[in-house]
Amino acid sequence: MNLVHWLIGTAFAQGGSVPDGILPGKPPQTIPAGTNGLPGLAQDIVNIGFTLAGGITLIVIVVLGYTMFTSKGNDAEFKKALTGVSYAAIGLLVMGISYLLVRTLLTLQFNN
Repeated sequence: MNLVHWLIGTAFAQGGSVPDGILPGKPPQTIPAGTNGLPGLAQDIVNIGFTLAGGITLIVIVVLGYTMFTSKGNDAEFKKALTGVSYAAIGLLVMGISYLLVRTLLTLQFNN
């Protein structure tokens, strides 16, 4: 097993095995969508929600960072943008921690 197979296998959480159709030389097959039922639905909702929230937060940080750089010496505008960036960064950190907590609870709840 080479490094590429191991990396892709780890990314798909298949214990080091790569699903068919991902790498050249393997016959194309559909990749399993994950778990079915309530656990799969809950994990999909959590993943989509946190992805959207994280993406929006990163866009806000970029826009406020641009505002900071283009404040042209206006201290009030700079401080307002700096405060917004600080709040967005703290929000991103809180989202990351809550994502880990929710994923852990979903894993413990549905794997028992």
